[in-house]
Amino acid sequence: MKKRSEKPLYLPISLIAVTVIAALIVNLFIMTKVNSDQIEELGSMRIELIAANLQNRLDVCTDSLNKIGNRLSALMEPGYTEEDLRKFLSEEKKKEIASTGRNCLNIFCVTPDGRVLISDMEMPEDYVLQDRNWYKALMSAPRDEEYISSV
Repeated sequence: MKKRSEKPLYLPISLIAVTVIAALIVNLFIMTKVNSDQIEELGSMRIELIAANLQNRLDVCTDSLNKIGNRLSALMEPGYTEEDLRKFLSEEKKKEIASTGRNCLNIFCVTPDGRVLISDMEMPEDYVLQDRNWYKALMSAPRDEEYISSV
């Protein structure tokens, strides 16, 4: 009987293993690239959606402020009382809370003589309004524009 020469199998097995590992690495790279591109695109879409929602909310707030301002101006005709203004501000605050899901913290106005009336709030004796940053910003804002404070 003739003996067959046996060739070692480690070389073809090694080539198959290297090919499979290379294919897995390429596949992983492609999947990572596709996923990162998708994540970036989804992130951009989410940012655009947030920006649109924020702009819409700001538009609604601006419209609401304009309406409140118009009604407040009409209320400040000669003969108005501080009680009338406080009642008006309190009612408007309740409406804003109901329509915004509690996103309205307070509504205030500055009377023609410079007093600030805040709905549902009595200021303490030692409260110096003119020292507050929001008050300084309000007083320097154009009179024909609404002012939205971050505080």
